[in-house]
Amino acid sequence: FGSGFHVRYSSWTPQLRRTVWAVVGGTTAAAGASAVVAFKYFRDHFGGTEGLYRALSFYSLAIPKYIVYRYHQWRQSPQEIWDELDRETSQQGLQKILELRAFFIKCGQMVASNIGDAFPEVWQETMSVLQDNCPAEPFDTVILPILKSELEFDETFATFEAEPIGSASIGQVHRATLRDDHHTPVVVKICYPHVERLLRGDVRTVRAFCELAQPVHVPAIKEVEKQFKTEFDYRTEAENLELVRNNLVKAGLCGPNALCQIPIPH
Repeated sequence: FGSGFHVRYSSWTPQLRRTVWAVVGGTTAAAGASAVVAFKYFRDHFGGTEGLYRALSFYSLAIPKYIVYRYHQWRQSPQEIWDELDRETSQQGLQKILELRAFFIKCGQMVASNIGDAFPEVWQETMSVLQDNCPAEPFDTVILPILKSELEFDETFATFEAEPIGSASIGQVHRATLRDDHHTPVVVKICYPHVERLLRGDVRTVRAFCELAQPVHVPAIKEVEKQFKTEFDYRTEAENLELVRNNLVKAGLCGPNALCQIPIPH
């Protein structure tokens, strides 16, 4: 406030001083509490700084394109305009999905499968590469450190193929052999680090956009969100695999020369 503040402040009564500082203190405390609440919402809703970046990156493409689509809807543009817009936007959407990955890959797979019968054919064709050709994480810098942090890698495996046989939105699968008497062949499923936190932020981002722009997709997004707990619980998945296998073996449907073969979980 400058020197004028000190002149005026010196003339204040003790009661006035206490009142002013109480107001200042209360305002500061309220601002601090608001900051804490805002930070908690920011962390929980978007998944921290990285989650906010991902949301902004998604919206930077989704919102402008949504406006363009609505404009052509208002103008009642001819079909050739819509076809070109779909071709251009689906390619841009695929590039954004490959950049962000995680839940956005799952969204692309939903488009490829035409969930809700709501996607033009060009969108389905563009996103079809995500069905069986998701980009994998590098073995040496991402996958191997996870394996070594969770088990005795050299004592567990006799061989381990660095090239995955499959990859998806939350993890990838590699061939290996166990270090036992038979060098038992196995496949190893690895979950990407921090992917659960990122996916929860991503699904909120996509759901918020769909609630505004594409309500028809909201039920599917909510259903995917419900399945998150089971998708990330690999132990429960292994227990279910063992249960199903044992039941089919007892029924005579699984085993040598039977209808199917089901892996044994280790």
